[in-house]
Amino acid sequence: MAKLPRTHFPQAEDKPLRKAVRRLRWFVQAFSSQISELSADTGIEFEIDRSKLRAVFLDWVKTFEGQKPSDAEAKANYITFAAGAMLRELVDGKPLKAVRLPENVNRSNPAYFWPEGYAYLAFCMNVRAAVIAQELDLETDIAPEFENIRTWWSFKENACEDSATAIGFFELFVGDNPNWSAPQVFSAAHAHDNAKRMFQRNMERLGNT
Repeated sequence: MAKLPRTHFPQAEDKPLRKAVRRLRWFVQAFSSQISELSADTGIEFEIDRSKLRAVFLDWVKTFEGQKPSDAEAKANYITFAAGAMLRELVDGKPLKAVRLPENVNRSNPAYFWPEGYAYLAFCMNVRAAVIAQELDLETDIAPEFENIRTWWSFKENACEDSATAIGFFELFVGDNPNWSAPQVFSAAHAHDNAKRMFQRNMERLGNT
């Protein structure tokens, strides 16, 4: 089973994570923590452009607030879209650069095939997993595609050409059914269907324990 790179997010100062992530200071600290731990795991040396990272955050908040639903159920189902939109802004903003890789790395490993994209995806998936665990008390999935290099070829090529597709690929990597027709537009019905499947997978896990 695919595993996410580990990370330890900063304390949220008595605020729920879903609110903490919308604060610039927390976002920058959390992203930096993810990159530090990913660097320790992979041996890749990264550089973070904090000016670009702040711009990414502001663009993401604008998207988040612009499409945030008012319905309580839809808000819960909005988590995955919001994380996918975060991935899109990171791909667009390019706040990270891999400046040195270890010698003789295996380029069929997604972490070395596209180090920056892998870091962006890992961060967004970890944020999503943490928010869902706190808000819904559910475990999240990582699809086999997360380790499939052919999927990563497609992800990199498409996301670099049209960053909106990063949201669809994000759904694919977390085991959801992607919305390829308009991934950049939140669909409550689409999100509801994916949330139902996530809930069912959690029920199946409980039944197997």
